[in-house]
Amino acid sequence: MVSVRIIRRKIRTVRNIRQITDAMKRVAAARLQRAQQRVAAGRPYAEKLAQALHRVGAAAGEVDHPLLKVREPESVCVVVVGSDRGLCGSYNGNLFRFAERFIGGLEGDVRIVTVNRKANDFFLKRQDRYNVIHTFEGLSDQSSAAEISELSTFLRELYETEEVDEVHLCYQQFVSAVSQRPTAQKFLPFAAESHGDGDEGGDTESEYIFEPDPRTIMLELIPMYVDTEIYHAILEAAASEYGARMMAMTNATQSATDMIDDLTLTYNKVRQASITTELLEIVAGAEALVDK
Repeated sequence: MVSVRIIRRKIRTVRNIRQITDAMKRVAAARLQRAQQRVAAGRPYAEKLAQALHRVGAAAGEVDHPLLKVREPESVCVVVVGSDRGLCGSYNGNLFRFAERFIGGLEGDVRIVTVNRKANDFFLKRQDRYNVIHTFEGLSDQSSAAEISELSTFLRELYETEEVDEVHLCYQQFVSAVSQRPTAQKFLPFAAESHGDGDEGGDTESEYIFEPDPRTIMLELIPMYVDTEIYHAILEAAASEYGARMMAMTNATQSATDMIDDLTLTYNKVRQASITTELLEIVAGAEALVDK
């Protein structure tokens, strides 16, 4: 039978672990709240930018821009946005399985761009199956727009120089604190007519005066909106990561509590058995003295 001292040491160890997981749960919850606020704050900007793009596009007519050119997808780039740290449950596992299925369904030469350490580790270990052309690390909701624009600029240059014919984003879309949805989004080529509701009805040219001309404005807005799209995807992935980590640490804390309860029950049983054994030995010793 396990000694009382060993059980007491196990209980102390599990309690220390529970303190750590509970602290990590609280930190993840606080960061999740801030990430949700950033996602919510970024949506009005993206919506208004999409509406402006729609209005200007209607006035500009046909615009010749490298990001609007549609080509036969002979070479495809897939960007996989993972997490920088672990301890977030099945967050990365679900995403990578989804990404592998998505990549398996693509035709042509598929090139991988990984974002953050977990995605880098996963695909770099499988370079015999995947062609990883670039890696990025440290991109999260706390990253500045300039830091995230390095990724966006790299992807735009890949497409503009015709090194790839399509660019797709694979990331965890934030649904709620307990639910994240792996998503594959076509990033490039950019379809101007598919973004934003704009203003229905009315003559755009008669309602707005553009300075400079609509074509010039359109050429400036397209890269800006593409950058906004990838920034929003990074925010969604970060919020999903915090939600997954919060739930994972909540479950770990509850498991530690259950383990402490079981160990405490075992401790009491062993202690009671030990006391009973000692009493029996005392009684047996007393009886032996009486017999003498």
